[in-house]
Amino acid sequence: MTPAAPPPTTPVRTRLVLGIKLGVSLGLLILLFRQTDVSAISTHLNALDARWIAAALGLLSLMIALSVWRWRLLLRTQGVPCSLRHLAGSFLVATFFNNFLPSNIGGDVIRIADTAPLARSRTIAAGVVLLDRAMGLLALVLVAAAGAVLGRGVAGPDEPGYLWVALALTAAASVPALFAPGLIAHALVPLHWLGSGWVNHRLGILGTMLARLGDRRLAVAGAFAGALGVQLVLVASTSPWPGRSAFRSRPGAPSSSSPSAWPCR
Repeated sequence: MTPAAPPPTTPVRTRLVLGIKLGVSLGLLILLFRQTDVSAISTHLNALDARWIAAALGLLSLMIALSVWRWRLLLRTQGVPCSLRHLAGSFLVATFFNNFLPSNIGGDVIRIADTAPLARSRTIAAGVVLLDRAMGLLALVLVAAAGAVLGRGVAGPDEPGYLWVALALTAAASVPALFAPGLIAHALVPLHWLGSGWVNHRLGILGTMLARLGDRRLAVAGAFAGALGVQLVLVASTSPWPGRSAFRSRPGAPSSSSPSAWPCR
């Protein structure tokens, strides 16, 4: 029996949903400002140097652009058509959830939900997001290890050896996925013994994803370069440049020591 098609969306329903969204948003803003000292916020805003605010916004925009570009590259390795505008909107919503929810899972759920219809598979959408996260982590460890070596004797006597070990192990685990995807498929064979059609179907999709990644190694390398770029921009944005503080105040204005908050991806 063919399932019934969902009822068409009417203008009244659309306006009702929009009204509910606006009402909830307005209610949250009222609640937020009732618990906030607006005069203190105004004082701090007047003390900020607009040049550093512009520089911070520029670096943040660059980080977002690199992250969206990297996500799109990984989606295209799987033959998923997607526009930068759609991905940028989804990424900004995901970043909002990551910043205001207790964990980063909420943002990833948003990204998966927004790209699953394009990929026609939640498994592919989730796999791409997980790969994107893994690349970000690998780039973070690489930058941390390199920074520990370059900053030896400046930040302290800590040895960066454990970071290089973690980087080597992660890279070694990643190589088979790109250069020998068949090995991963063979390693997952025991899961087929579960006899579940759902599991076998997902494993088949995973095998296809790995094969496509192996065929698009240049795109994967570009995506990793994007992840590395995000971490380098993050380092640049938080480095103690001469005459710079996180929020530099105008001369004679009260100083603010609040650190800048950047999304780490």
